[in-house]
Amino acid sequence: MDRALHEQSVAVERFEGSERRLPMAPSRLVNSLVLAALLVATWMNWSWPWGALFIYWAVPAIHFGEAHLIGPVPRDEQPVLFWAVTALWVLFGILFILTDAAPETFGAWMGQP
Repeated sequence: MDRALHEQSVAVERFEGSERRLPMAPSRLVNSLVLAALLVATWMNWSWPWGALFIYWAVPAIHFGEAHLIGPVPRDEQPVLFWAVTALWVLFGILFILTDAAPETFGAWMGQP
């Protein structure tokens, strides 16, 4: 495979002389579509897309060992904070999805009548 093509297909992060290869970030089009979908979901008062986004954030954090709050939170250096952030993302994701799936049970927890 051509080196330039290879560099386009992966993002490379360097940590103290070693490399970790990450999958290429989503394209600008995908980000724009997700932003539009989240705006529509907010306008429609749907919580489940936000819940899916929180869970989506947790999966690569666990896989790559680095969450992002305000800045990076590496699992190796800050394990308690990493797992607290990741657990909250999963918990928020589940609650937001359940708020729409079972509003009579979980809606009151999220401030819905």
